[in-house]
Amino acid sequence: MRQIFLVFAGFCLGATLHAQQVTKVPGASGAGVDVLAVPYYPFDTSHMEEIGVIKSKKPSKKQHKFDEQLKDATAKALKSGGNIFKITQVQYPRQKGNYRIIGYAYKTGNYDEVKARSIEVAQRKTEKGKYATLTVYHPVYEGGFNDELPFDIIINDTLRLNMAANTKYVIKIANESPLRISADDDNFIQTLPVKRGSNYYIRALRSFPGANRRLKMGDRMVKLRGYEPYFEQIDEAQGDLESSLVNEITVISKKIQ
Repeated sequence: MRQIFLVFAGFCLGATLHAQQVTKVPGASGAGVDVLAVPYYPFDTSHMEEIGVIKSKKPSKKQHKFDEQLKDATAKALKSGGNIFKITQVQYPRQKGNYRIIGYAYKTGNYDEVKARSIEVAQRKTEKGKYATLTVYHPVYEGGFNDELPFDIIINDTLRLNMAANTKYVIKIANESPLRISADDDNFIQTLPVKRGSNYYIRALRSFPGANRRLKMGDRMVKLRGYEPYFEQIDEAQGDLESSLVNEITVISKKIQ
């Protein structure tokens, strides 16, 4: 069995939004205008004016990363008269690094209040720094056989998570000791440094045959084979927005020590 050892540095956004993404889009006057990108669930837009569907640019041969497409979508939301962009779909064809983001633009007259409330919700996730949270999720991109093969993610050799398609686990972590994470009984191994008050996101997938997906191992790239399970740390802004589309949620009440 091939083993790949990956060491991921901790990712922390500091005082910025955890659960949402604020994009400063140039306005007509040249000054920056805030557009708040929010998760599909549980963000409530019932009290806002719905503007319409927003789609980021179609992927081409050139790679379009998640953050680039999010900026494109929020810029279009602003142009349409909105100041809130709610994500409803992420397309990631053949897992080749090319994203497309789809959602709705909304307009609220209480933007500052909505933004402040979003920050408060984010802080409650870690109980204002008392814990760290780890979200492990398996999104559905292909809608086919590639998504229907479950596998396990194992944390600290004791907590086993069944990663069927469209599943998500949210785990509280009490201590700042590094976590040992593996897939399918040590096919992949990862060490994740942990800092209280931070939210971490691990995206778990099976590779798409023929996609030539590669993972970095040290100073070299390792090619995935067939329907091989793998996972990777996703930055907080993308992880929270993308994982909000996964609706089979399990909250692990047992805190990892």
